[in-house]
Amino acid sequence: MFLDEEIREVIKFNKKMVNKRNESFGVKSDLINKIFNSANECTPQIEPDKRIRILKKTSLIISGITWFQPFDEGNKRTALAFGIIFLNKNGFDLPLSTQTKRKIHSLLQNTSFKFENDPSIYSEILDFLSETVVNIE
Repeated sequence: MFLDEEIREVIKFNKKMVNKRNESFGVKSDLINKIFNSANECTPQIEPDKRIRILKKTSLIISGITWFQPFDEGNKRTALAFGIIFLNKNGFDLPLSTQTKRKIHSLLQNTSFKFENDPSIYSEILDFLSETVVNIE
């Protein structure tokens, strides 16, 4: 379950990243809360398999930040960075080979242009993570 402290960390990460690049910072709190509330709905009672649950939460976060664009700048970078951090905290890793980086960046770019209610907003990222993520525990 994501707590307010973790959400604040994502916001702080984005602010630090965009300030480093001299980009503007801003966040729509209602959207970031909507994204994390959605991820919090994937509980052990609903999805008992830890790997599947973590991949679903990660895909909801990465896709949600990418599609909803809650930050003024750096949404895709923030989504991917936090997704990897979340995976690592839960015993998984997304190995970033050149091919993997190209694929995920292409997926994120495509996700940002999808229409509302397009089921592939989340499913494409979930499929990618399912094929690519490895256990580190």
